Amino acid sequence: MNEGAQLITVSFNIPNDILESIASIVCKPSKRMYLRKYGDVLFLKLLIIFHFLQSRSIRELYRKIKAKQVIFDEKLPSIQTISYRMKKIDKEKLSGLVKKLIGSIVAIESTRLKKNEKLHLVIDIRREELIAFAISDQRDVRVAEKLIEGIRGKVIADRGYAEAEFVRKTEGYIRPRGKAGKEFTKRPLIGSIYMHRWKIEKFIQQLKMKINFERKKWEDVKVWIEWMLIGRMLVYLVNRIKQEPRTLEILLN
Repeated sequence: MNEGAQLITVSFNIPNDILESIASIVCKPSKRMYLRKYGDVLFLKLLIIFHFLQSRSIRELYRKIKAKQVIFDEKLPSIQTISYRMKKIDKEKLSGLVKKLIGSIVAIESTRLKKNEKLHLVIDIRREELIAFAISDQRDVRVAEKLIEGIRGKVIADRGYAEAEFVRKTEGYIRPRGKAGKEFTKRPLIGSIYMHRWKIEKFIQQLKMKINFERKKWEDVKVWIEWMLIGRMLVYLVNRIKQEPRTLEILLN
């Protein structure tokens, strides 16, 4: 930054009441009771800001808050406490809340990250919103069956998921292997819906462009991905509830 250039200060208006309702569902209780002096809402807020700013690490976000580049009026815990409490956010329960609101037609896809691990994603193709994700070294189909659990809509997937049991469970648009796959995409209705797979491919490409694979610790890379994606789901839920307050009743029932 050039000498004399002004720092940009960012502020966020995140309703506490909405986050308290979400936190009551998705935050696991901590056995370290001395850490409970910091409410769960504080950590959900940090994840939302982390996602909005596309921070490279929690340390970077911490420094920006300390330098008043980000307006955050609440007292900050240590970075160690933040890291510990972030682990107490149940992404499966968070995904369950999103599944209650969207998912009439979803796409599932996986992409290799590093070593034997893959990132598996499910998105709503109409809204292009994230519904569920996992980082795993298990087979694609096994992970997929868990991620789509609770989704009532149709599932779009490529031939890698074309196993009989998985197809039966999803009743979706899953491309068969071999010559049958070509015929599958030629059907007018099925073909037009299946072509929406490009949206999840775009989602994955945009995410991978932001991932710093050169970081020394592979666990740090995975943590960054998890926080970024959890933050995205939180942003969707908060915005949806703000626009449609009755949505909260759906989530709490």
